[in-house]
Amino acid sequence: MNRDTSNGTSDKNRKRFLIVSTYGSDCAERCYAPYVIGMTAAAVGHDVAIFHMMDAAELGMTGVVEKVRAPPPMQPLREIVDQANELGIKVFVCEQSGKFRKIGKEKLRKGVEFMDVLDFVNLTADADRTVWI
Repeated sequence: MNRDTSNGTSDKNRKRFLIVSTYGSDCAERCYAPYVIGMTAAAVGHDVAIFHMMDAAELGMTGVVEKVRAPPPMQPLREIVDQANELGIKVFVCEQSGKFRKIGKEKLRKGVEFMDVLDFVNLTADADRTVWI
């Protein structure tokens, strides 16, 4: 397979990826997956949004990604999340999942926003590709 890993994706080939994350901090490998996949897509020129719902809602909170541990040689999740932010990946938390877990806006990490169900439906409808993790 011939893969072009340059950031030269033409507008014609540029896709919108939505990555839906459902696992919380107790599943470290599944916490990394949306960010690693999202960063790879963003690095080759695609637009990426990550939507944390259900147990993954906690990943949008200040201080949670710092606690997720993976074995070496994996980078700390906090570093990967910072890199994703630098690549322009948008991160959302399901508003209903936040309410269910008593997560208020004041508890969200900088750059993370709540998204209601209607906006999620519209984001999904607009995405070229949706990945569930």
